[in-house]
Amino acid sequence: MRKLTFLFTFLMAVFMSVAQDITVSGRVIGSDGKALEGINVLVKGTSRGAVTRADGTFSLSAPSNGTLLISGVGYAQQELPLNGRSNV
Repeated sequence: MRKLTFLFTFLMAVFMSVAQDITVSGRVIGSDGKALEGINVLVKGTSRGAVTRADGTFSLSAPSNGTLLISGVGYAQQELPLNGRSNV
């Protein structure tokens, strides 16, 4: 019975840590340091996303272990693993 209780508790902890969404915010800038407006920021493997505002900022909900796909016309797409960070 103790093994079953431990296994259940362990699985619940793993499930809760994987399933938690966080609010992620950040700012997209170009190589010249200027804010980029209209850049797409998507959560990889989902349809969730945002578009950067005039000051280059965005905010969206994503899994804490998710990856952001950042792309825009004329720019190479980049992947950014969150690794639990809420500010990128």
